[in-house]
Formats: sequence, C-alpha cells, structure tokens
Amino acid sequence: MSTYTYTDISVGFFNQAAELFKAYSDKMNFKLFDVEKTPATQGYNEHSYDMVIASNVLHATESLHTTLVNTRKLLKPGGYLLLLEITNNEPVRTGLIWGTLAGWWLGVGDGRKWAPTISPVMWNSALRKAGFAGVDTVTPQIDDVAWPFSIMASQAVDDRVQFLRRPLSSTSVPVHVDSLIIMGNGSLESARIAEELTDHLGRFCGELIILNGFPTDAEALDLSPMSSFINLTDLDVPLFKDPTADKLEGLKRVFGLAQNVLWITQDARTEQPYQMASISFSRSVRRELGHVSLNHLDITNVEQHNISKLIAEHFLQLYVLNEWETSQDRDGKQSQVPLLWSIEPEAYLDKGKLMLPRLIKNDAQNARLNSIRRFVSKKVPVLSKNISVVPPHDGMPPTLIETATLKMSTTRSGTPMRVESTSLMALRVLPDTYLFLAAGTDLVTGFYIIGLSAENSREISPVVSSSAGAYTKTRHATLSMDDLLVAVAGELLADSILRDLSAGSILLIHCSGRDRALTSSISRRAISHAVRVFFIYDTERQKLKHQNSLHTSSSSSKYALRKAIYLAAPTHFLDLTRPQSGIQISDLSLRVARLLPSTCKIIDAHSFVQHQSSPSSSLNQNLLASQLKDAVSHVDVTEALPPNEGQNLGLVIELGEVNNLKDAPTYTASTIHWPSEGLIDVKVQPLDAEGFFSKDKTYLLVGLTGAIGRSLTEWMVSNGAGCVCLTSRRPNIDARWVKSFEGTGAVVKVYSMDVTNRRNVEAIVNNIKLNCPPIAGVANGAMVLDDSLFSRMPANKMQDVLRPKIEGSNHLDELFFHEKLDFFIPFSSASCIVGNVGQSNYAAANGYISSLVRQRRRRGLAASSFDIGVVAGIGYIETAGQTVWDQLAMLGLRPLSETDLRQAFAETILLGHRAAQDASDIPNAILTTGIRQFSEDEDIKGPWFTNPFFSHCVIETKTAELVAEDQGKKTTLSASRQLLKAKNKDEALQVLQGMLFTSCLILLLRAVLSPPGVDCLAAKLRVMLQLGDQDIDCDAPLIDLGIDSLVSVEVRSWFLKQINVDIPVLKIAGGASLSELCQKAYEKLPTKFLIGYTAPQDSTKRVVNDFKSPILSKLPRPSDTQFNAISEGTDTSSPGETSPALSAPSTPPTALSEFPSISGSPLKSPADNEITVSDSTSHFTRLRNGSESPPATEPGKPDVVARRRFLKSIPMSFAQSRFWFLHQLLPDKRTHNVSYYYHITGDLDSGDFERAVRVVTSRHESLRTCFIQDDTDAASAYQKVLPSSPTRLMCKHVRSMEDVALEYETLKESDLDLASGELLQLVLLTLSPLSHYLLVHHHHIIMDGLSLQVLLNDLEKAYKGESLGPPPRQYPDFSKAQGSAFRGGEMEKELRYWRMIFPPSETPPVLPLLPMARSSSRIVMTSFDTHQVYLRLGSSLISRIRTVSKAQRSTPFHLYLATFKAMLFAFTKTDELTIGIADGARNDSNVMNSIGLFLNLLTLRFRRKSNQSFLEAISEARQVAFSALEHSRLPFDVLLTELGVDRSSTHSPFFQAFLDYRQGLKERQPFGNCEMEMQEEVHTGKTAYDITLDVTDTDDDAVVMVRAQKSLYDLTATKLLCETYVHFLDTLTKDPSSTAESIPRFGEKALEAATKIGRGKYLTL
Repeated sequence: MSTYTYTDISVGFFNQAAELFKAYSDKMNFKLFDVEKTPATQGYNEHSYDMVIASNVLHATESLHTTLVNTRKLLKPGGYLLLLEITNNEPVRTGLIWGTLAGWWLGVGDGRKWAPTISPVMWNSALRKAGFAGVDTVTPQIDDVAWPFSIMASQAVDDRVQFLRRPLSSTSVPVHVDSLIIMGNGSLESARIAEELTDHLGRFCGELIILNGFPTDAEALDLSPMSSFINLTDLDVPLFKDPTADKLEGLKRVFGLAQNVLWITQDARTEQPYQMASISFSRSVRRELGHVSLNHLDITNVEQHNISKLIAEHFLQLYVLNEWETSQDRDGKQSQVPLLWSIEPEAYLDKGKLMLPRLIKNDAQNARLNSIRRFVSKKVPVLSKNISVVPPHDGMPPTLIETATLKMSTTRSGTPMRVESTSLMALRVLPDTYLFLAAGTDLVTGFYIIGLSAENSREISPVVSSSAGAYTKTRHATLSMDDLLVAVAGELLADSILRDLSAGSILLIHCSGRDRALTSSISRRAISHAVRVFFIYDTERQKLKHQNSLHTSSSSSKYALRKAIYLAAPTHFLDLTRPQSGIQISDLSLRVARLLPSTCKIIDAHSFVQHQSSPSSSLNQNLLASQLKDAVSHVDVTEALPPNEGQNLGLVIELGEVNNLKDAPTYTASTIHWPSEGLIDVKVQPLDAEGFFSKDKTYLLVGLTGAIGRSLTEWMVSNGAGCVCLTSRRPNIDARWVKSFEGTGAVVKVYSMDVTNRRNVEAIVNNIKLNCPPIAGVANGAMVLDDSLFSRMPANKMQDVLRPKIEGSNHLDELFFHEKLDFFIPFSSASCIVGNVGQSNYAAANGYISSLVRQRRRRGLAASSFDIGVVAGIGYIETAGQTVWDQLAMLGLRPLSETDLRQAFAETILLGHRAAQDASDIPNAILTTGIRQFSEDEDIKGPWFTNPFFSHCVIETKTAELVAEDQGKKTTLSASRQLLKAKNKDEALQVLQGMLFTSCLILLLRAVLSPPGVDCLAAKLRVMLQLGDQDIDCDAPLIDLGIDSLVSVEVRSWFLKQINVDIPVLKIAGGASLSELCQKAYEKLPTKFLIGYTAPQDSTKRVVNDFKSPILSKLPRPSDTQFNAISEGTDTSSPGETSPALSAPSTPPTALSEFPSISGSPLKSPADNEITVSDSTSHFTRLRNGSESPPATEPGKPDVVARRRFLKSIPMSFAQSRFWFLHQLLPDKRTHNVSYYYHITGDLDSGDFERAVRVVTSRHESLRTCFIQDDTDAASAYQKVLPSSPTRLMCKHVRSMEDVALEYETLKESDLDLASGELLQLVLLTLSPLSHYLLVHHHHIIMDGLSLQVLLNDLEKAYKGESLGPPPRQYPDFSKAQGSAFRGGEMEKELRYWRMIFPPSETPPVLPLLPMARSSSRIVMTSFDTHQVYLRLGSSLISRIRTVSKAQRSTPFHLYLATFKAMLFAFTKTDELTIGIADGARNDSNVMNSIGLFLNLLTLRFRRKSNQSFLEAISEARQVAFSALEHSRLPFDVLLTELGVDRSSTHSPFFQAFLDYRQGLKERQPFGNCEMEMQEEVHTGKTAYDITLDVTDTDDDAVVMVRAQKSLYDLTATKLLCETYVHFLDTLTKDPSSTAESIPRFGEKALEAATKIGRGKYLTL
C-alpha cells in the first residue's frame, strides 16, 4: 500500500496539513523529522522511500552535505529527490525579505556566505557528493528576476543504479553473460546492428554467436542451454508476415534454449503491423514460458544514430535486473537493499527517448458505459461544450447532463454559439414549432447574438439568430443577458399569443409582477392586432402601469370581481399565474375562472411553452428569422424589466440549481444563467447513437453472422441504419430473423464470403456497392480459434488463426483504402492485451489489427479496434467449454452484457473518429473491454501484479491503521480479530457496518473487515463496480449501484472468504442496502466471533451437515490398483457422449433383452482397500415386488388420454420404438427408469428453482411428450406433445441423511407411465439452508446422457434469470426428419458401409461363453441382473496407457478397446467377434442444445490376427472405431432390420460385449450461486450384454468396471474378468510390441489364488 509521510521539524503545521490532505487520510502519516539528523535515530526505516519531495527547505540547514546525505538515506537506490529551491541569488528582494531571519544565515559556515541558496550547477555537485546522480533534470530558466526558483529531480544511486544508468560506460563489469546469440543477419541494416552489438557487448559475454535467423536443428545442437538471445529477425522479414513451419520450429528452439530474449521490432505501433503481432504474440508466450524473460524493444527508426548502443544498453539493463532479482542469500533474503527500477517486458524507443507503455482506464468511456445501469455524475468545467439541460420528463425534474453522441456533423443551420442565458422552456415561435431561446456569443465573430435552438446546451448551432450587440454594449450597458433574454421571450410569446386572436377580441389576463416583460409586450403589440387587453393582479402592489388594469385583487368581493369582469366583457382569458411547477393555483385564479362569461374561451398558458423542443419538419427559417429580429428590435427594456429585475423576481435560475428544481417553482419566463467559470455537477449519459446510422447508407459486418453480429445489426437498425450486410464463410442465419426487419424500413442481407480470399471479398463488396446504398461502415469480426500452447502448435494451426484477422483485415483495408468511412472496426480481443495461455496465435492476429487501425488513422481515415472481452449470453464464450470459462474466471475478466456490448461498440465508433493529432502522435484507436481494476491483495491469476504494463489496473487496499497501545506502533487487525474484541452486539455491528464510505470511519471499516491480504467490502464494491471515489449511501439499495447477478456472486464470495458468512445472492441483488447486508452478516456470525459478549439465547439451531452418504463412502486414492464393487448394475456414456459436468450418459438397449442405462462416475467406494462385492438380486427383487405400473386407463375410469389436447402427433423415432416395445413386453416396468441425485451446497432459492423447472420443461418438447399406442397397430405408438409439461418440482424438508436415502429409494420404486407424459420427476430435499439434494427420476425414452447436461445448463440459466437463447431443434422434429431421411435414401452411404462390414451372406458372430462361465451353453434369459466389480488403476499404469496410446497417435479409448478385444480373443477360439460402443449421434449442430434420445449404438467387428502386436492392435482399434463413427448416422434399429439380424432370447443381437468409455468427467459444477455435486448412488437400466466394460478416465485417475450377467457368470468369475483385464492392460503396456498370444492369460495374483485352492487344505510340500 502506498503511504505518504508529511514531515516538519515541529508539529505546528500538522493540523493544517491534515485538513488539506483529509481526502487521503488513510494513506497519510504525520511525523516529526529533522533533516540534519540521521533518519534511523528518528524512527525512520532507511532506504524505504521511493520519492522525497522537498519544497524550499533543504537550503535552511547548517551543512548542505549532511542534509543531502540524510535525505539520501531515506531513499531506495533508484528513488528520486524532487526539490524546489531558489537558484538565483541576484534579485535583491530575496535577501531583503528573508535576511531578517536567523535561518537565512545558517549556511555561513558551509561556504554559503551571503545566502543559503545555491545555483543548479552547485546543486549538481552537492548532490553527486551525497549519493545522488546530480541534477538529472531542471526546469528551464525563463525570467530569473521574476521567477528565481528551479524545480530539480535527482536519482539516488549506488553501484547498481550507476551501472543501470550507463551500462556501457561502466569500468567494472558486474555481469557476465555466458552465451549470447544474436539472430538476424539477413539485411544490411540488421547485419550492421548485429556487428555493432558484438562490439558493444563482447566484453560482457563468454561467447557471442550471430545467426542468420532462428536456429536450425543442427545449429541448436551447438548452442548452450539457458542462453540469452537478441532477435533482429523482424527487421529483416517480420515473423508473422510469413509464419512458415521452419520459422516457428526455429522460434520454439529459441524458447527451449533461452533464459533471456530481447526481441527488437521497428515502429510496431503504427507503420509495421506485423511487428505489433510479434509483441502481442509474446504476451501470451510470456505466460506460457515462465522460465524465459521475454522482452520487446520497439524502435521508431532503426537507422537513427547509436541505435545499436541503445539496444545493447537495454539488453544489459534487462539482463542484470533479472540476475539481481533471482540472486538471494542462503536464508532466502535479498542480499542488497531493494532497488527501485522495474523490469519492463515492453518498451518503445522514440527519437532516443525510452517510452514505457501502461494500460490506463478511460474514465469518460467507463462513466458513460456504467451510466446505463446506475446514476453516474461528475464535475466538469462550466464552459464544457457538452453540458445540456434535459427538460423535465416522467415526473423527473430538469437535469444537467454531459451529452455524448456519435454524430460527427450537424445538419442544423447557424453558426456555433456559446450561450450565457437560455430559456428553461421551449417557446412556441410558430404554430407547430417550439424552440429554446438563447443569448450568448457567436464563436465565429465574437458578437453577442440571440438565437433559437432545438437544444438547451452550453454550445449550440441555432436554427436562426439575431444580433444583440446594441442592447448589451451601448444603449443598455447595465442590462444583463438574462434580462435581455426575458424581454425577448416576452416579445416572442406576445406575438404567439396575439397571433391566435382575431381582430376585435378582448383578452383578459391574470398576471403577476413576474410577467412584466410579457404583459408589456402584449399591451404594446395588441394595438396592431386590434385586440383589447385587460389585466388582473393578485395584489395592488403587483400592478404594473397598464392603462387597462382592472382594480381588483385577491381581497376583492365577489360582486366587485363580477362587475369588473362584466365591464371588460372578455372573449378570451389567459391565466399567467399558473406556474409550470412547484406551487398551487391561486385563489383569485379559481374565482375569476368561475365568473367568466360562458362564451369566453380560456387560453392555456402552457400551450405556448413546453419542456421539449419540437422543430417543424417544414420549418420556414426566413419567417422565423424575421420574427426573431422583430422581437429583438421591439424590446423596450426599460418598460419590460429594470436591471437585474429578472434575478430579483426569481425568474433567473443559476445553472448549478437546475438539478434541484423538483420542488422549486418555475414560470413561463424562467431563464437559466450559464456562468463563465467554475465547475458544475452533471449526470453522465450513455453514448447516444440515435441518428448516426443513415437510411441511405450500407454497413458491412464481416464474419458476424453469429449472435454478436445479429445483436449489433438489431441495434444499428434501431438507430437508423438503412442497410446492413452480414457475411461469413458459412452463414447460418434463420430466414425468419432476416424477415423480421420487414416494416422497419431497413434491409438486412446475408452473404457467403471468405474474408481470406481477396477475389471473393472484392466480388462481394462490388456486388453490395452495385445493389445497395453506399457503404459507410465496415467491421471485421471474422475469427478462427484453435488454442494450443505454442510449444505444441503446428504451423497450420498458427496460420489458420492468423488469416481471418490479418489477411481479412488487409483485404478490407485495401478495398476501402481511400474511402472516408464513418467507421472501420476490426474486432479484436482482450487476449492480445492480457496474453491468454494457449492463445498466442490469436493474440498475434489481434495485435496486428491494433496497429493496422492506427496506420489507417495516420492516413486521415476513421478506424478503431474493438477488443472484446467476455460477452455473457452470446458469442463464442457462451458456447465454449467450462475450461474456457474457468480460465477467464481465474483471470478476473469482467463479462459484458449484450447491452454493454452494443454501447462498447458505439464507443469504438466514436473512438475511431479522426483527430487532429493523429498525424504526429500515436492515434488513440483501441478500445479494450473486460479488464477491470484489481485490488492489490486480490487472490487472482494473471499478469496484473507482475507486469508493470498493468500497474494502473491495480488499486490499493486502503487498510485501516489503529493505533496500538504499545509504543505508538501501528497495526492492522483482521476482521476476525476485531470481531473477537467486540464486547457487545452494537460493537460487533459497528465493526461490520461502520460508516462505510466516510473518510474518517472508512479506516475503522477496513480494519475490521480486511484480513491481511484481502480487500474490504467497500473497496471490493468499488473494484467490482468501478466506482472510483464516488460516495455511496450505505442505506441505499445496492441495485442502484448497478449490481447484477455476477457482481452479487462476487459479493457473496467476499463474505464467505472474509468472515465465513453466507449472504444469499438474491438478498444482495434483491434490493438490500450495505447496512442491511452487514446486519445480516452479524446475525450469521460464527459463534467464535461472539465469545467476547453474551448474546441473547436463541433456541433455533442452525445446522449445516457435512455428511457422507450412508450408501457409499469416499474411495481413498490408492498407491496401486484396487478393486471395489458397487451395489447395482450401472452403465455409462460413450466416447461420443462425454459430458464435462455430469456423469449420466446413456447406453440404449439393443434388442428385446436389453435395457438402457445411465450412471455416475464410480469414483467412490468403501473406505477399506479390500474387494467389496454385493449381490443386487435381493434389491431388484424388492423393487419388483413393489406396485406395478398402472395401466394408462384404469377400469371404471374415463379415458383421460382421449380428452387431452396435443400440439403434435408424430411417429416415434427408431430408438424410441425399441424402448416402447420392450416396455410393453417386459413385466418390470421400471427397467428403463433412470435415477440419480445431486448434492447442492449454497443458498438455493427453491422458488426460483421451481420457476426454472417450469421454464425448461416447457422449452423442450421431449419433456412434455407422452407415448400413445396406435389404435390400428398395437406394435406402434406415437409421441404426442402436450401443451405444457406435467413435471413439477416437489420440495421437501428432511432432517437427516437417512431421510434422503429413504426418499431416494422411494423415488426409484415409483412407476413412470408412458401414456401420461409424466416421465420426469424432480424432488428437492432441503436438509439445511445451505445443503440440498436434487433427486432426478426419468424414463430413458425421453432423454439420453448428453441431454442431462443440456437440462442442467438450461436450469441454471433459468434459475439465474438469464436468457436461454433461441429455441433448440425439438426432438419430435428431429425424429420426423430422421425417418424422412432414411425413407428418402439419404442414409444409403451409411447402409452400404455396414453391408460391407456385415455382408448378407455372413451371420454376425456370437460371442462364445468364456471358460469361467457357469455353463458351456446359453439359456433363455428371463431377467437381466448383473454382478459388477470395479477397480482403480494405479498412477504408473495410467501413465503408461497414455504414453503408449499417444505414441500410436491414438487415444486411451483405443487402447482400452484393443485390450478388451485381446482378452476376449484370448479366452475364446472364435476367429471373429463384435464389440459394441455408443455414439452421441448429434451429427447436426442444431441439436447440440436439444433434449431427447439421440444416442446410437455402433458395432465394431474384429477378426483374429495371429502374431498381431499390441501396437498394431491399437492402430486397428482406432481405424475400426473411426470408420464406424463416420457412418454413425444410420440408426441401430434400422441396421438390425436392414441386415436381417436374427433376434434371440439367449443373447443380444450384433454384439454381446460392450465398451463404455468416459473421459474428463466432472463430478462438481457450479449452479448459480451454489455448487452441485453428483452422488455415487446412480440407478440405471439394465442391459442384456454378456459382459460390459466401463472405463472412467479423468485427468489424474482411471476406474475400470466389469459387469457380467448373473445367469452366465458368478461373482467370482466377474471379479476374475476384471482382474484379468487389468492384467492384460498392465502386461501389454509394459511391452506394447508383444502379441496378445505371448502373454499369460492370468496375472500372478490369480494364479497364486488358483494354486492355493488347488492344493487343498491338507496338501503340503
């Protein structure tokens, strides 16, 4: 944390200083210091300060050397002394003034005889003698007499700093570079630099080698490891201009050998975009290669003098800084005083000056973006041209705002004008035109003018204007602009009022003294209109000198008032006393209105003024100008208003009071006074895009046919775009979306275009130009993502990612090279700034375009780059895997909403507007989103705290410092310690609540809420919401600050982390204030924090059980292979159906005797290490003894199905038909039921969850489908879609885990009726406020394993209130299309393949029974019970499996399959066999987010091959599996029929052995503000396979399970099979070149056990 110590020799100034710096009181220390004494003796830590500022004080000492030496002791080496001193003693006045003080003569003994002050030359000498570098810089001398002062800066030096300042000038060599390789010798320039570098650096190096480019394989063999490299190759040919495989491999060799790399580029920021790609590329590689110090030096002009010397110095500085940073004493401490000199990964050398880049937030852009969701205000100078007055609206008072618009030009006539006074209301100047009246200065001529404008702003372009000079400079010099404006407004309104009256009309006006200007004008102008006017005033003293004033007042009797009105005989009545706002109608107004003649017409005064301007589309400017000129010329100021009378009557409103007019009265003539100096509070507004896009222009969005492009299109059309053209290589846009723009006046067109193909791009652009309005804006969002660590990245992967960004943007830039577009925006990514691991190719591509847009700006054209971060709800990230989300979360990047995205795009357009300084400076053309500010103590990954480039993104934790009682030392107490010190509830609340955002008590809050290393809630909110120093009302709802669900989760996490208290997210986002949250936190404080006082007794216990399931306990991680068994037969997913967050995939039945099955990951087991088995027969028997499924229509009851309404009625899919048939045939109706449950930890809102269930079950037709038998064919049925889902969430409270287990068993035993449609049951059990269980029970016919993840994802989004996006393709539609595709012959290719694999002349082989079977022949299967045993593989075996499979360019799945095949062949004499696998079968992208039974089964056929090595077997398995997966579109059921496969009651068709492989399963996953974990007890359907092998493979674990039919194999045989399979795995992976025939069938353990049994009890040797 930064601290500032204010010192003086006495405490006399401390109070005044404390008041001056009170805004920074948390950082300020006030301490006595005598600079003539050693700092250590005064309690100062020497060499601890980065900077010392001395203002006119150091000279006032006896010994300047002693003073400077003591000052130097305060500073770190590399720190700076900044001093202001009198350096010119010639002015006599200095000595005359100060010579009367004794201190002026203290330096007499130090050689300063006539004055203690000295010249800059003498300061330079004195500083050098005291350990400084001398005067490094000094302010220039302008006028020595008028300004005898100088400000000087001097760096504190030691030997290290001296070397860093002039490395090549050092006589000693404090550094030795063992090996330096200079790469780049391909051009005259690089060769010259390389040669000169050799001269400069030779004496520092052990060896120095120059290579023409990156090292080749042969060259790399001769290079030393941990070498240093200077890379000049980009000066020859930039790497990313032609990233060949040889170059990339050479660069990989560099990184493999390097310890330090200095990469030289030239003018990367503007003129050489390919070199900027190198810099951005390194930002990612730097994070991938933590052992390499990778640095860049970009040089504007490499031909400048001494460039090689500057490169050499920079290299030595980086090298020695790295060496010093890593050198430590044996005790781990740094051997020298810390150095103030940063290691800069990037630096820019411009005209000999070293420039250090920093990422800095744009306050103006952030304020506008944040103003979308909360009130944001700021102070601006009153002369700011963007200040405007927003008229009252929707019950809100007028508001001062800072306007921001995309409009680059205006169509309004009139010269620009700076106003000094404006009307509060828009005046009716023509029958259909209302405009604001303004008085001010013509910015072109400087003359005073009066204007009429559609805007009420500081600077306007009036519609018409008239000179006002005569009234302000000559005739009425004392007249203010405000009074003049009131008078002119009176003339305009008088003309407008009288214009509506016919000649001979009699007008009665009720008015007050405030209406003097208007009534004077009316009285004068009425004569020319032949209108008689009478006036009534509330009081006599308000009366003006009008000859037609009626002698009445509010005290007049009814008779007198009636008589006066009768004599006047008005035809019209106008009441000017009715205010526009603020006060009630007067009593006299009401009385007059009641006494008016019935024929009298009442004129509404409000009809002549209104809040908003409304210029007529057919405005006659000549007529309007004439009227304004007439109004100005007819003003009789002396009659209208005496000087300053407008101010006295309350008609003039100061600009600063506009925001406070809610309850203040305003009048028709109210005027705003715009001051000429000072600051004003304004409300920040989002950037206004209205009117920027034109109906007569075309906007080209390249590579943006996805969700982001469609969203931007909708926004652009809503803001006036007439034609938007979207392109991509393979556009997939719903025609209905395009059609939705009909009637908007806009046209949206979609083109297929490859932006990397120049001819294709040119053809499409020419087509658009020919058939559409002129192109006015271009955006390129084309991208390819293919992440990989650079060390593993092939050249084609690099090139594929670069092309859309680099080549695509180049093509567009070339085609619009000279065209002055409104915007040219290539889309980039925050990854090129941050440097995401694995995205070096993407970072390089985006770095290129950041330079390209600056280059375009240098040409005087609009251009900017849009660095998109994370966009929630749409875009690539939304569809990315959890790994991507986790990486972004670890980086702390802030997601953008769709609204934020649109506003950020608008800001990018604004940023791209041409600026006058573009030609000379680096154009500001890059807008980066998603990067927030980070607390310095935040526990987060990324480069934020280690790379100085991001130093401005890190904000300090303002830690409170409480004065301890021991010797005045300062200490920081954690929240827990402070709470422990609380003596009562009030103190505890004060600790938690405090006065959060006041400058004095914020210290207390941070002390009690900030444990070491963690920010407090106040700072956390400021970081998350980017509030800066804005004050916040502690009692205001947090939603007013713009807190959304994402921020709420962070706030909740903060409470959990700091004081172990869980605050519900919905409490945070639901309107709670900061004070209420602290109160809530207090109520939940753990008991340990309350030991300091006695709290009231609470009979309610809050219990959160951290329990373990009584069904299964955790399986310990073994050091070797272990066996375990689980209680029920389960089946799991396939390679094609891996779920990243849910282990519940599916294996459908293959025939009459097979059942679907779903399971969780079998990664948990009993705690012991022994083989544990359990027979599942009794359990299943108990289930079968339960109640049977009721028929669809019970006897004696009406047919409910017949009365129901269905939205669709479609024949069942092929897979569903199989389930339907088995369901009708089998007695156990629960065979296909699937059950599993999740443990949800967190504050789950059951109401929101119930709502989510309703939303999601309605979204997917398969979750509201029932299956009804065909009336004409009992073997057929239809899937009929209900209007709404019958599924409802059942919520229950339970007391124990036993209750959970009982509820789960009860759910598993329940029946699911296919005809009812109630095929999904969800039960939410609440054990405690933070512990819940979600029980799921469904029929396999409605969804497969991948569908489960879709279900959970949708439930989470709906629970969080997020959009689920467009409806997915529905399963009934898919099944209908599948049937049509088959009948239409679209699957003939697949069918031909399978007929080739299984020719009609050959019967598919049936797997013989293995030797360990119960009998040698098959029997009819009447039930399908399984024994199952599973085993966890040891780490060494897992490692070998992955190594061997990788060497064969295969996956572990292929190795497991080859091993399974080898084992089956080893125990049978058959020459061929088949093995079944499952495929997710979601071949079309439009079903990826659908729920249904998409799963398909594939049959792999293998023939025995003698002497086949295991390596060959793996390759064969890969080829057979890939070939089958390529032809997986044909449904398994169709294949059985088409191939005529015989069905049998003794075995399953096509295959009797099945392999189910799951990779990367994730047992835990987030769910809203909670975490969801799947439990072990998963009940799945049962299959008829003889043997099923399940493999669960995670990053660091692997579990093998074998399930065998009980009718064929007993438990011992099942265990033997599992053990034997692992034996095959172990043996074959140890020697993969061996054959399966060459290894023993059984392992040593099995043989030893068999030998022991064979010997018998009494047999001895």
